[in-house]
Amino acid sequence: MSAETAEEGIQKYRNTKRIFNELKMNLREFMSNDESVNRSIPLGHRAEDRAPKVLGMKEQRQELRMESTAERARSENKTSNYAKRQQDSEK
Repeated sequence: MSAETAEEGIQKYRNTKRIFNELKMNLREFMSNDESVNRSIPLGHRAEDRAPKVLGMKEQRQELRMESTAERARSENKTSNYAKRQQDSEK
């Protein structure tokens, strides 16, 4: 799950928590790579380990990197152009 801002991250946590509660499931050990989001999560629901296991392997958290939509569009365009060139070279 991703969010553009800390506020959006907090809202996504709350919505996800509500959905899990409606399903009678417990969402616990939630973690974000943004400390302000983590501080908004109650201690009993927040992951304590800073390197949680993902699929049984320790995963290192990465710092939040904000980028503008223009940067993302430019990056996606470069990726798309690269993929097209690869397909053309295979023909």
